[in-house]
Amino acid sequence: MELLDERTLIIWLVIVAIVAVVSLTGMFLNRFFIYRAHRKALEELKYSHGQQKKVSECPMVVQGSEHGS
Repeated sequence: MELLDERTLIIWLVIVAIVAVVSLTGMFLNRFFIYRAHRKALEELKYSHGQQKKVSECPMVVQGSEHGS
């Protein structure tokens, strides 16, 4: 098996670096948008229709509860 020359090695390192930067950027953007959506949903639960409601007063759906489990 032939070793990579210097130029090919640099090209592969640049490709790997670009993929890593794009992946990390996507991860951070995804975390930001999910955080914002969760914060908005919690605010809507707290203050639905202008009335202050405690989160503990909101109905909860437990998985399997609709089947009598």
